[in-house]
Amino acid sequence: MYKFRHIVFEDIEQEIDSDCSKWSGICSKCVDKLGIHKFLSGSGSGCCMVEGCENEADYYIDFPENEVHEIPEECQECYNKNNNNYDYCGNCSKSV
Repeated sequence: MYKFRHIVFEDIEQEIDSDCSKWSGICSKCVDKLGIHKFLSGSGSGCCMVEGCENEADYYIDFPENEVHEIPEECQECYNKNNNNYDYCGNCSKSV
């Protein structure tokens, strides 16, 4: 799981080329709901990777450098139990 601003993505991809950019698939419904139009980079395919969404991806989102953070595996379960508050871990108080 990964956090971009206030949004949690189940998975992201990282290019192995020179710029090492990070991106993911996202559907139009999530784009509109979350208001992140300016980060779109073109038509997408596959699944929308926003947590809890099961739609097909309509777009690709490019994440600005250093703005997407991995939620540590040991914290993922307690995040879910913490009313989906992804600012800190409910058990160990790690900040993400």
